[in-house]
Amino acid sequence: MSDGFILRSAFEDLCVESGWPVARLTFFGSDERVTLWSVAPGLETLRDSWEAAGQLSSFSARVASNGRPMLHANEMDLADFGDAACEEGLHWTVSFPLFVDAEVVGAIEACAPNRPRVEGLLRSGRLLGSLLVSGQRAA
Repeated sequence: MSDGFILRSAFEDLCVESGWPVARLTFFGSDERVTLWSVAPGLETLRDSWEAAGQLSSFSARVASNGRPMLHANEMDLADFGDAACEEGLHWTVSFPLFVDAEVVGAIEACAPNRPRVEGLLRSGRLLGSLLVSGQRAA
């Protein structure tokens, strides 16, 4: 079983267990950015809207800079993505960094219907960050 498969499985499991129907994982690699999506059936259009919104609806750079999770009410989103998310009943976006040791190597952003609890997200970020780096080294 490859490290990439393990990472994707861990990301999917985290999304399902956390009740996040649409989420993206961004790895800030030295050569290029890598993005993985987790999308529940029927929400592909919402994912496309989020991707099209670009930096207006992305918090990965902010959480990478701060090194801690953040919550954002989708009603406050500056792009059409926020309205589309709310129409699907997803009123919150949670973002948190992925770490290897003390270095931020990526971020996860996920939509949720209710205000998510952020306890434990830093631990999850460290575990997934380790998988990301081992997967990149193996590639």
